[in-house]
Amino acid sequence: MHKTIHKYTPIQFKLNETNAGIQSISLYNEILESITPQDIQKAANYVFSTYPDYAIDANKEAIEKNINYFNNLAKTR
Repeated sequence: MHKTIHKYTPIQFKLNETNAGIQSISLYNEILESITPQDIQKAANYVFSTYPDYAIDANKEAIEKNINYFNNLAKTR
């Protein structure tokens, strides 16, 4: 048995690539259009139901100069 190898011309390959792109865009648009206001509300409730986490990358001097700001962040919890 021999496997058949399909060879595409550059034009055929570009056409297949374009069709896949169009299909991807169509699927993306369908997903976006299916989002309801209730979906957005549910996502917002999930995101804002907990306190935020902060990651601070600073040297010791910067932290010491801004300690009041950092303490106020902690109070918002």
